[in-house]
This record gives sequence, structure tokens and C-alpha cells, in this order.
Amino acid sequence: MEELGVVAVAERIVGFYPLVSGRGNYVFKIVYSGRIIEGNPIANRSEGIDDVRAFSLGEVRVLDKRKELRGANNLTALEDFFARKTFPLDIIRPISDK
Repeated sequence: MEELGVVAVAERIVGFYPLVSGRGNYVFKIVYSGRIIEGNPIANRSEGIDDVRAFSLGEVRVLDKRKELRGANNLTALEDFFARKTFPLDIIRPISDK
């Protein structure tokens, strides 16, 4: 997560979230949970990040109601995470026709 100045490791998959982009494209968002193993999150203005802070699930729900969240399915992914609806990383496996 170079935009935040940290090194993170993915530990679980929270979910697979299909959506239609603003351009009408069908997209699958994969959301991971993990932990920071090095560094502290910082606002990197050159990457367009003005501030870094934590929000409670309740605060995120308020932002969602106000239509202030960036990206679709963010609230759903957070609710799934806090409900412990996660999957092991090895649920995604490479396939080969060889």
C-alpha cells in the first residue's frame, strides 16, 4: 500500500462484489482483510490523499447515507468483515490448461 506508506499483508478474503462502473462496465471487486506489518499510515498528497484516519462502522454508515463514500460496496464489505464473513486466501487458485 505504497499510497499510505505502509507494508501490509493480506490474511483473508472478505468478499467478491460485482458492480457496474460509471461507464457501464461490469466489474468484480475483491476485498481483502489484513494487517500492517511495517510503517504507519500517512497522508501522501502527491498520491491525492489528503487525510488518513479511522472510522467506526457507525460513522461509515452515516457517510453512506449521505452518499459520501467513494466506491460501491464499501459499506457492504465492512459489514461482512465485522460479521466475520471471510474466506481463506487459498479459495482463489490459479488454473492452467497445461
